[in-house]
Amino acid sequence: MKKVIFIAGEPSGDAIAAKIIQHLDKNKIKIFGVGGLKMKNLGFKSIFNIEEISVMGFMEVLMHLHKIIKRINQVVDFIIKEKPNLIVTCDSPGFAVSVVKKLKKLNYNGKIIHVVAPTVWAYKEKRAKKFAKLFDAIYCLLPFEPQYFKKHGLKSYFVGNISIEDELFKVKNEINAKFENKDIEVQNIVITLGSRFMEVKRHIKIISKTMNILQNKYNIKEFIFPTLPHLQNYIQKYLEKHNKNCHYYVNSSQNAMQEAILKCDIAIAKSGTNTLQFLSNFKPIIVYYKMNLISYYIIKMMLKIKFANLINIIAQKIVIPELIQSDFNPLNISKAVQNVVTQETQNDIAKYLLQMLPNIDIKPSLIVAEAINDLIAK
Repeated sequence: MKKVIFIAGEPSGDAIAAKIIQHLDKNKIKIFGVGGLKMKNLGFKSIFNIEEISVMGFMEVLMHLHKIIKRINQVVDFIIKEKPNLIVTCDSPGFAVSVVKKLKKLNYNGKIIHVVAPTVWAYKEKRAKKFAKLFDAIYCLLPFEPQYFKKHGLKSYFVGNISIEDELFKVKNEINAKFENKDIEVQNIVITLGSRFMEVKRHIKIISKTMNILQNKYNIKEFIFPTLPHLQNYIQKYLEKHNKNCHYYVNSSQNAMQEAILKCDIAIAKSGTNTLQFLSNFKPIIVYYKMNLISYYIIKMMLKIKFANLINIIAQKIVIPELIQSDFNPLNISKAVQNVVTQETQNDIAKYLLQMLPNIDIKPSLIVAEAINDLIAK
């Protein structure tokens, strides 16, 4: 039986890896390594809980550095012992690169591929050259990414956005739908706080104050929080203490996001893949993000792009409202909700979304799964 080790060090990589694994034959391939809840639901056995290494930001990484190094060494030892036919790293480029660099120092010569390109087009373009030295191939989610790696000799493929592939296939069937330009009655507001505890802790205070403002301004039926099981208790207790006059529902079930999207009139969404899920279901959103101040200024000095949301990056203009860092405050969010509710729906969002699919007949996760099968067959 062939062995494939997956390494997904954060929830976004976990979700992507799970979609790929669904297409692989478990009777012919032993699949194991590092993963999260979605992979575990498919029978995947992770050698440790990815919450330990799922940190973001320079200061946050420094605070957890000892634990991260320990897990890097554990993964390397595990790979050397198991001798897999293929290693597949998904997202989490910092952790993936650290593992692979250490393997190379130990003269490991097995096949290693990476899924989800690091954002070299946003900052640190030199990382493309580093990836070319470490990996045998890279599978990119966005159409403009392969060029950065190909020039350094790395086999690079645009496969499409695996994270929202189901939604994108839905969009392609509805792209000719006519959107009505009318005010939206705000009854259900969906709020995403992030998949990391530090993100939730940083965002929830501002969101909580915003909820009290919006509850008084609109006839809100419910604020809906799709989240992860390890975050639900903290969110629930915070809202119970600070939002007694608001109607809210915190949901960490497996279908939490799908249920939230169905009920959603408008979303206040933390910048990330979840924003594309709302957009591909034609839901109006406001994108926000706030990070550690030191991390923010370091990243701001390095960034080559103006926008946080992928639709805005592809469009090269503000299509989706963004509230980043100090702009993310209760007053601005409340104003943005009012503007989004009354503004004309952007008819070109679907076209920007479909630029994330190279082939409208084959799902991106299946393209990667077929590539895995070809690589382990050689």
